[in-house]
Order: sequence, then structure tokens, then C-alpha cells
Amino acid sequence: MMFSPETRQFLEKFFSSPNLISWAQVESGGLNKLLPYISRLDGNVPKPTILPFMEHDKSFTWFAIAFDETSFIQLLEQVRSFIGPTYSDFGGYRTNGAPHPFDSVVNSFTGGLFFSFRGNDTKIGEKINLLFRLLEGRPERRTQVPDNPFPLLRNFEIALQARDFNNAETQIDTLERHHLIDPRNILFMRIDMLTRFERWGEILGHPQMKDLLKAPRPSRITEGIIRAVFKVHLTHYQNQPEKMKEIFSEIVWPQYHSLYRIRGSLSHPDTLISFMLRAVDLNDPLPVLRDEILMVGAGTSVQPLLQLLADSEMDVVGSKPEPTMYTIEDAKLLADQGRFNDAFDVVSQLPKSKEQIQLMLKCAFELEDLTIDKKVSDAVSHISEDEWSSILTSRHIRTCFEYLAPRLFSASGSSTTSFVPGNWNEWFEHISELNPGAAVEFAKRGAEEWSRDGFLTNHSEMERLISNLHDNVTEHGHIIDSILPYLLRYFVNDSEWPRMELKAVYSEIHRFFLSRMHGMRDEMKIAVEWSDLLLDLGLSVTEYSQLFGSLLEGWRKFASPDFLKALYPFLQKAGERPCPDLLSRLRLIHQIRSHLPGRAIIAEKEWLDIESSFIPKQWETWYSILYDAQEDYQFLADWIERVGDGYEEWTPTSIHRINEWITQWIIEEPEPGKKGILSRSLSPFVKYVTYDPNFPENEETEFYENLADAIRHFGGKNEATLQHLIRLIDGLLQKKPDSTETQWRNTRDWMTFQPIPKLLPVVFDCMELFYDYGTIGLEIKHVWDKWLGILYDKLDEDTEWLIPFVLKLGEVIVGDYSILQHLKERLQQDADSEDDPLKVLPAMTVTIFSCREKAAQRAAERIMFRNKDIKVRVCTHDRATDQTTAYARQSDLSIVVTACISHALTYGIKDKLSTDPIFPRSSGEAGIIKIFEEYAKERLSS
Repeated sequence: MMFSPETRQFLEKFFSSPNLISWAQVESGGLNKLLPYISRLDGNVPKPTILPFMEHDKSFTWFAIAFDETSFIQLLEQVRSFIGPTYSDFGGYRTNGAPHPFDSVVNSFTGGLFFSFRGNDTKIGEKINLLFRLLEGRPERRTQVPDNPFPLLRNFEIALQARDFNNAETQIDTLERHHLIDPRNILFMRIDMLTRFERWGEILGHPQMKDLLKAPRPSRITEGIIRAVFKVHLTHYQNQPEKMKEIFSEIVWPQYHSLYRIRGSLSHPDTLISFMLRAVDLNDPLPVLRDEILMVGAGTSVQPLLQLLADSEMDVVGSKPEPTMYTIEDAKLLADQGRFNDAFDVVSQLPKSKEQIQLMLKCAFELEDLTIDKKVSDAVSHISEDEWSSILTSRHIRTCFEYLAPRLFSASGSSTTSFVPGNWNEWFEHISELNPGAAVEFAKRGAEEWSRDGFLTNHSEMERLISNLHDNVTEHGHIIDSILPYLLRYFVNDSEWPRMELKAVYSEIHRFFLSRMHGMRDEMKIAVEWSDLLLDLGLSVTEYSQLFGSLLEGWRKFASPDFLKALYPFLQKAGERPCPDLLSRLRLIHQIRSHLPGRAIIAEKEWLDIESSFIPKQWETWYSILYDAQEDYQFLADWIERVGDGYEEWTPTSIHRINEWITQWIIEEPEPGKKGILSRSLSPFVKYVTYDPNFPENEETEFYENLADAIRHFGGKNEATLQHLIRLIDGLLQKKPDSTETQWRNTRDWMTFQPIPKLLPVVFDCMELFYDYGTIGLEIKHVWDKWLGILYDKLDEDTEWLIPFVLKLGEVIVGDYSILQHLKERLQQDADSEDDPLKVLPAMTVTIFSCREKAAQRAAERIMFRNKDIKVRVCTHDRATDQTTAYARQSDLSIVVTACISHALTYGIKDKLSTDPIFPRSSGEAGIIKIFEEYAKERLSS
């Protein structure tokens, strides 16, 4: 195998200690099993591969490596499909697991396009061999060797905006390695990159700087070098104008004089100061240039310094007055003096002629200004091929023409066109008239040269731009992808960035950018930076929804630790800000949670903090989201158990709003998905309502009635639902006993489920509750007969304790005689075989705090009947009073029936209790006796 020097150097490093596989073993042929892995790196164009690193315990870490973004994404998919989580810890992300000591070695070779994983080494080896056999057996894809510079140029600009120097350099290296850009433009890209990263010393120290100073170059490169000269030689003397002149004259001018030949449209403050130093050089003063710079610099931060430099004495005695009528000779003279702006202004007003067109081409070439290009394009739009032959008479004129040629010819290349876009709307609306190279070049230069003040301040132009971004651009998708970074740069480089009035435009650009992302780390960084900006500007409901909707789509396509790392600080900020559209924000949070890598770079606690700041804490908020939601809301069910945080915000207004929603849902049944979520929410919500310290309240009986109807309408027919329903009805009937008949009828009709022992305790609680509130025995008898008729001989050790209570109720309501007899026989058998734990309790005073006086009194009587030494009192107050406080202090044990008593009482007496209270599961007699028996058994066993 013939490896390139770079590849061989990498392999020698990779297969070295602490890797137990050595390069010597590989080269000697002793490890033929590795040939399929290593052979893919053969030649000058290596292919993506997977290399094994043998650890000290002879297990393997597998490194998957690629050399361009496209093949890297393909490799991710291939490993996910062939190996995935079935045989490894690979989670499908770029970053997978803890750092490895050889990460830096692999990173240097691949430019960051790698990932690693561990797992079942035997299976992984088999799957990799199968993958490579299939890859070798199919025709090689051309996409593995880039043949189109535009994606790489796009990535380069994205990397610059994300301030990712290494990635920007990688794009240049790839373009250079595959000869997609000529060496001259590669050099320009490097200077541009160094300028954007403000590496001024590296610019001036570049080995090709002398050649750059001699050769024609784009104006942005000239300005980059001028700024580098200024930063290195002049910036330290801005408070010493005379010293600046001296340095410029003695050091800068002799070495860099070619930079100051033409200013054109260059206007950076450093550049203006530099050209002013040139203009006031007493050896060759340029008063016209001086005045021009003073005008351009007016109102800028450097105006005072420009004025100080301009105030020096200049010998202008020999200056000639400007002529009022110009000829072609005057225009040529201005051009010879380097005053190409003035020359163009003159020549463009002269009659059409061969010399006029030639001079216009020269001026356009020197000035590199799209406004000038457009005027030249207009002027030459009707020139025939024969006429061009007579105009292009010299090498320099042909060079000038070649500069303009891509802008002068249509996409078909068959004829000249007068179109040169003057702003982004013209670019979008005429894209089909441009060849791809010209379209990208216009956008690139337009980002720097197109006017902002006249465009960004024009409301109709901004509306057009939003419309253009909305239009279907799939036909020119590759061009749109290539120019997107320049569109971003145009807005970011606005001197008034960000403008509040352009919020809608920024939002649309952000959406547009996210929709066309390729999944690069730098793209994610930029997308989140724009998200952060929009959040700071303040968003309407629609804008907020669009922002989080766009981020959601981006996450769905490119979920990764890199994306999460970029999003994390933004989400922290969003969680602290007011939220006009909770649902769209929650969708994103839930989607991230669903795809959160198992070993993500964000700790679980940090993520839970983020979730906590987003998830609604109050039921009013949660139900408002559910009520308004139209689509993609099913995830709300996942957070039901986390709703209901305290009662500080549980107000009459909250109750009123939820009551309205519940009523509306009962009247117009929601769609199945929403109905299912509502069903799941009712039990925890009723628990929250009934644990309110002020429950029950006289003013809220309508709400309790509607909530009970909702439970019966939407709730699942199970033990938990019925328990919560009984608890709610218990409070309702305390405040509105005249609704007993209605509540019984509706609850009875709802209890159509098959009788089973597990449900009998809660069904009995229901029958006992309604009997205590006055429901006639005949009504309850039907339910009693049905349930006990099926279950009397099926009661097990978890339900047989209930027999005395159902028997007593059955006797009162005149239940089925045969069932009563069976229950009596069963009760007698249990009495003969089991000791009563209450009988052996010592003398004590017990207080039952309950608002259900009848059930509490029955329980008290039953306890005292079973043990004459126990004194039981019943307290039915629902608020703390002197009597409740005295009872609490004087009791050996307090039974607090929270199912029906106000929690205000519970909180009021808790500090007065002599021992910890016990809490029955229900407010009925059976529930009170059951918890007291459990207390007795525990006390006797200890």
C-alpha cells in the first residue's frame, strides 16, 4: 500500500503506545485482519474508515474517521445502521462518551471529522468487515472527492462568522488540496480569514506578502492589509498625530505604497485614517483626497483625528480649478492621478465611444464597486460582438473586461444583459438570469457593498425581502445555500445592528437559515446566536412560536451534543424570560429530552434545572396550554406528575378559568388525543384540589360539581379515580348536601365496571359516604347486592378486614338475605381464628378529627366497644380553635381524616400534637378503623 506522507505519519502515531497494536506489526504483515481497515487510507485520496485502538485490557476503542462533511455524515449513518446501540455504546452523535487520550491525534488528521465508540468487539469487527465489503462492492461515489467549490466556500464563510478558525482553515485546505480554487484566490481567502480573526502580524508576515503588494487584488484584501499595517505600525500613536505622520512617511509608505493608490469605496475607520495620512503627506499632498475623506468620515468616531491630521499645512498653491466642461482627456487625466471615482463620474456623462467604454471598464476594474458595475453593465448592454472586438484592443482592457464578464452575460452565456443586482431583493428576484458563479459573487460582494441605509429603512423593501425568503427556492437551492452566509453577514455588519424595527426580518432570516442548515457545528452556533438576539428584542406570540418552531425542526434533524451545547445558555435565558407561547417552548424542551444523549456533555442535574424552569408549575397554566393546543401536544402527559407546586397562585381566578375549560370540554368533547391527556390529568389534579388548605369552600361548589362530572366523563374506571372522586364529593357534600341525590345517581351510573376484590374497599367507601349524607337504603342496596353477591366468597387477606363494615351497612339498607348470612358466617370464622389487636392496647385517649360526624362517631363507638379502656372523642371543626388545640394536646393519639377535613386544621394543630398523627385512606368508618388497627399491630410488635 502507498500512503501519503501525512497518512503514514498519522498511522505511525495511532499505532503506537499505549495502543497495544504497533505499526511495526501492521507493516510486517502480522495483522492481516487489519488490512480492510487500513487499506481504505491508501493513495492520495483516503476513504472514510474505522480503526481499532487496543486498550491495556485488550478491549478496543473504535475510531471512525472521515475527511469531508458529506462522507462524515454518511459514516455516522453507516455505523448507526450496522452497529448502533445493539452492539456498542454508539448513540448516533459526533461526541460519544468520555474523551480518549488519542483524540488529539485523530483530530489533527481528520480536522475534527471523527467519533469513537466501544462495545462487543467481536460483533463490531464482524459488522465493520461486512460494511467495508459492501462499500468496496459498489461503484465509488464521486461525492467522496469534492468537485464543487461552493459548499466549501459556504462552510468557510460560516466558520468565519462562528469564529471557528480551525474549521475555516480546513475549508481552505480542502479547496487547495482538490484544486477547486486557483492559488491566487486561495491566498486571498487566507488573508480574508486572518483579517476576520484580526491576526494582523500573520498578515504582514505572510510569505507571499511581497507578491500580494505587487499584484492586482480585491478591494477587501487591500483593506485587510491596510488595516494590518495600521494595527501593527500606527494604532499606538493615535494620540500623537505628528508621530503618526512620521511613521507613515518613513516606515509605511516606502514598503506599502501600492496599498494607497486607490481608495475606491473603502471606508473602515482604520482605512480612512491611513488614506488621510497619505493625503496630507507634504512630499506629495492630495487635497482632493483629503477633502473626500473628511466628508466620508464626518460623524464617525474617527472624525476628530481625521480633522487633526487634515489641519496640517499643505501647499496647494499650484492647484488648478476644476473645469466646468469635461472631455475624455480630462477623464483620462483623473484616472492617471488615481482618482477613479471622479474619472468614472466624468466619463459616464460623455457621449458613447470606444474610448469611453474602455475607460469605464478600467474604472470598474479598479474600483470594484457593484454600483459602478451596474452602471457599466447598463452602458454596454447593447454592444454587439463585433463592437467588442474593436474595444478589447489591449491586454489590460481585456483583463478589465474579464473582471466584468460574469456580470455582463446571462446565465446562458449567449448575450449581454443589463442586470446587476443593487440589493438583496433584486438578487432574489433575478436569480434565474444569473449564472451560479455570478450569483454567488454578487451576493458575496453585495454583503459588503450594497447600501444599508436606503434599503433597511425602506419598509416596502423589507416586506419584499420577507416575501422573497418565503418563496419557493428549491429550483436554485444550491445557489441559495451558497449565499446564505453572506445574507447573514450583510445584516450583522449593519452599523445599527440590531434594529428593533427589523425584528420580523431577522426572524424570517433565522427561520430560513435553520431550514437550510447542513448540521455543521458552526451553523448551530450561529443559529443559536440569532435566536438569542431575537429573544433579547422581545417577540410577539407569532414570532415566539416561529422561533421555537424553527429550533424544534433544526433539533429534529440535527440532534447532537454539539447542538445541545450551543442551545444550553439560550435555554437558560429563555427560562428566565416571559413566555408568550408556552406550548412551542415546551415542544422543544420535550424533544431535546427525548433525544438527550445518554452521556451528554450537559449533566443530568443541569438539564433538570432547565426543564424545571420551563415546565408549568401551576395547574391553571398547564390546563390553559392543553385547552389552546391544536396539534403536537401529546407530550404534555409526560409532565403531569410535576404540576401542582404549592397554593400561592391557586386563586379564585385560577379556579374560575379551569372551571370554564372543564365545562367546555364536557359540552364539546375534545379530540381523542386531548381526551386521553385530560383523563390522565384528573386524578392528580383532584388530589391537588382536595389537599388545598382551604378545601372545601362554599364559593367553589359549582367547580367541585363540574370537576366531579369531568372525572365521571373522562376519567378511567379504576381504584385511583374512584378514590379521588369520593374525596372530592365528600368535600362537595359538606358544603352542598342538597346535591347528594344528583351526585349519587351520576356516580352509580358511572360505576359499571366488573366487581373485583381489589375495588371493593373504595366502592364500599362510596356507598357509606352517600348513606351518611342521606341517600336512601334502597338506592344503595342495588349496588351493595351486586358487588357483595359476586365477591362475598372471594374476599382475600387484603379485603377480609372489610367484612364487619359491609355487613353492618348491608343490615341497615336491608341487603340480600343470603348474602348477609354468608357474611355473618365468614365473620364468625374470622373472629374464632384471630385475636383482636385493639383489645390489648393500654388505656389511652384518641381524638378523631373529621368533618364526617356520622362515620367518625360509628368508628369511635366500634373502637370503644372493642376496648373499654380506650376513650375516643370526635372533633368536627374544620379550622383550628381553642377546642381543637386542647384536644390535640390532651390526646395520646390523633386520627386526622384529611380526606374530608380542612388542611387548615391539619396545619393548625400539627405543632400541638403530643405524638405523630395517623391518616386513614378514607373518611368512612372502615378507613378509620383500618388505620387504627394497623397502628395497634405496629405498636404491639415493637
